[in-house]
Amino acid sequence: VNVYDGKLHAVGSGDLNGAGIPFDLALNIAGLDLHKLKNDIPNLKAEEINGKFYMTMLSRGTFSDIKDLEAKGSLAIREGFLTEFKIFKGLLDVLNEALRLGQLMITDVEGNFLVKDQKIMTDNLRMKSPTIVLLGQGWVDFDQICDLTIAVDMTSGIVPPVAQDVLRTLSVHV
Repeated sequence: VNVYDGKLHAVGSGDLNGAGIPFDLALNIAGLDLHKLKNDIPNLKAEEINGKFYMTMLSRGTFSDIKDLEAKGSLAIREGFLTEFKIFKGLLDVLNEALRLGQLMITDVEGNFLVKDQKIMTDNLRMKSPTIVLLGQGWVDFDQICDLTIAVDMTSGIVPPVAQDVLRTLSVHV
C-alpha cells in the first residue's frame, strides 16, 4: 500500500474468539514522508518535522490492552529535521544543557528496539546531526518515563580533534 509517499506492508492474524482478541503482526514501512503524515495528526500539525521514516517490526499482543504489546524491530529516519519533534525536543534540551554544544539539529535517527513489559528498549540508538553523532541506550515506558544514557560517538569522524578529549568522557543520563 502507498501511504504518505512511502510503502506500507503488513501481514497479520488475529483470533476474534480469543480473550482480548490476540494478534500477531509483521509490519514494514519504507520511505514514509513525516512532513505529510504530521499534517494529518492534529497534535503534530504545528511542529516542524521532516524526514523519511523506515521501520520493520514483528509484534504480538491483544487489541483489548496495549499494555500486552510485545515487539521487536528496527527503525530509521533519514534526511530529517526532528529538532522540534516533542520526542526529541526535551531530550535535546537536556543534552544541549549538559554537553554545551549549542543547538543540536537531529537529521537522522536509527536503532533496534524491543517492546516488552510496557517499555520500549534500545541498546543501539544513533542520532546524527551535522556536527555530532550521539549514541544511546535505555528505555522509555508507556507512561513516558525515560531512562536513557547518551554519549558522543567518537568514531564518527565529525568531532573536531580539539573537542575530542572533553567529549570522550561525557555521558548524559536522562
